[in-house]
Amino acid sequence: MSADVRTNGRLAAKARLTSSSGAPLPSWSGCQRLGPQDILRLDQADGSFDGRYIGIKGADDIVVPLAPLLPLGVGRSRK
Repeated sequence: MSADVRTNGRLAAKARLTSSSGAPLPSWSGCQRLGPQDILRLDQADGSFDGRYIGIKGADDIVVPLAPLLPLGVGRSRK
């Protein structure tokens, strides 16, 4: 089961209500308008633990820039 996360009326992501083990996931509800310093981080991967569960954060909450741990393709074996 999931709940829709929408931006400007369009489906942006689906938030799961429980984890794969059945534990309830954090949730928030209601309609909120983002301010100029607000960030709602949504990843493309369905299983991401992101703004779907932690909500809106302020720009001041970001203390370092995000960077991938491994560049795309590194660590993948080629057949």
